[in-house]
Amino acid sequence: MPNVLIISGHPALSQSVANRAILEEIGKALPQAQIRRLDSLYPDFRIDVPAEQQALVWADIIVWQFPLYWYSAPALMRKWLEDSFTHGSKGTALHGKKLILSFTAGAPEAAYTHEGFMGKTMEEVMAPFAVTAKLTGMQLQPLVYSAGISFVPGDADPERLAAARAIAQNHARRLLAAIEKAA
Repeated sequence: MPNVLIISGHPALSQSVANRAILEEIGKALPQAQIRRLDSLYPDFRIDVPAEQQALVWADIIVWQFPLYWYSAPALMRKWLEDSFTHGSKGTALHGKKLILSFTAGAPEAAYTHEGFMGKTMEEVMAPFAVTAKLTGMQLQPLVYSAGISFVPGDADPERLAAARAIAQNHARRLLAAIEKAA
């Protein structure tokens, strides 16, 4: 199996149901993968750029796991990206690496169509990340996402918790399949 790096961009993973469950499942299935929790590593937003760049160079497959916040990654993950990708199109360290965008969205799947209330497909929403992959020479893989995961921290409704966990487990299975296909 190639080197798999998973960047967890959830700003408060301990409060997440879905993203935490996805990472737990992936960690069990791929114990050799390196999972970097940005919320634990950089609660102060001070990114250790050499460490992050070293992890990126090590990886063959890079997964960005995050909840969709206002049609992008959360601020901490954006900061990580801005700091870690300092060389842009001039650097070659990421050329040929596979990038998988794995994320959760609160709005239902039907919202992400031209006819839905977003008026954009998920591929169109993720266009800036596709451009980033192209600029850095990474090979963007098909998106792995789960929509309709709107869960408020502190909501202890057992049915909502169970539904969110089931969606997350299904997401983790699809992410594992995407990693295997990229390998």
